[in-house]
Parts: sequence; structure tokens; C-alpha cells
Amino acid sequence: MANTPFNTFVTGLPSAGALAGTELVPLVKSGTSSQSTPAAVATFVAANLPANSIANASLAQMASNTIKGNVTAGLANAVDLTVAQVKTLLGIVAVVDSIAVSYFGAV
Repeated sequence: MANTPFNTFVTGLPSAGALAGTELVPLVKSGTSSQSTPAAVATFVAANLPANSIANASLAQMASNTIKGNVTAGLANAVDLTVAQVKTLLGIVAVVDSIAVSYFGAV
């Protein structure tokens, strides 16, 4: 049997449904095959994924016109910032005639 390219469509298959969490799914690690439930896999990942170990590229996509940041005094998880928080971080105290004015003068 020839290899099927990934862009080939197979017709006549039944519709896929959501997993209930109790189905057995195949797992392969280091050449060893086993089976587990999606719920067990999710529990394992949650228990073994170190906190604060996800890179920015792996984060969920953001809504348009949003900025994530940290407005605390120390290390913290990123949050969606408000306009007021962004202005504070940038040192903007006022906007006069569409010119942002900071503590240090016009920016």
C-alpha cells in the first residue's frame, strides 16, 4: 500500500464526535505502545507540567488590540492590561491634542 499524502481527502467516513473522556486512545512513548483515557492523559499533564513553563509562542492567541503584561511589583503571571494600566507602565499622565505627555515630557 502506497503512502497517502496528508492533503488527500477520504470520503465516506462517519462524523467524528467529542470524546467523553472514557475512550481508550493509543499512546506511543519510546517505541512502547499503550492505551489510556483522555481524562487520564489530561490529569497526568496537569500534574507534571511545571508552573510558568510555557513559552509565549505556546500561549493561546490573543484578541486584537490587547496587551499582556505584569503591573505588579514582582514576578507574576501575565494578564490582559487595561488602557489605564498601559498608560501607567508607559508613564503617560495625560493626552493633550493627541500628544501623549509622560512624567518626562512629550513622548
